[in-house]
Amino acid sequence: MTPPGPGARPTTDPGATAVRHYVAAAGPGSVVSVHLRDPGALVVFPGILAAREPHPMTAGHLLG
Repeated sequence: MTPPGPGARPTTDPGATAVRHYVAAAGPGSVVSVHLRDPGALVVFPGILAAREPHPMTAGHLLG
């Protein structure tokens, strides 16, 4: 799967498979944006939290 280019905004839910793919490809220090409005992300979010030690934060906190 090829991620969208910089500044691209998805217009549809990428699906659970795509979300799993991108999270699995993320390494230490990676920033992964998970939009909980998308059903695919909601399906895999509990597994993301259980499998890794993420540090969820808002964009304002990250950039602040």
